[in-house]
Amino acid sequence: KLADLRDKGILTEEEFQAKKAALLG
Repeated sequence: KLADLRDKGILTEEEFQAKKAALLG
């Protein structure tokens, strides 16, 4: 899950929000 990647520090909060927005269209 994206949240897991964010929590592990693989994604920054900014990247997480961008990917989430992209997934939601």
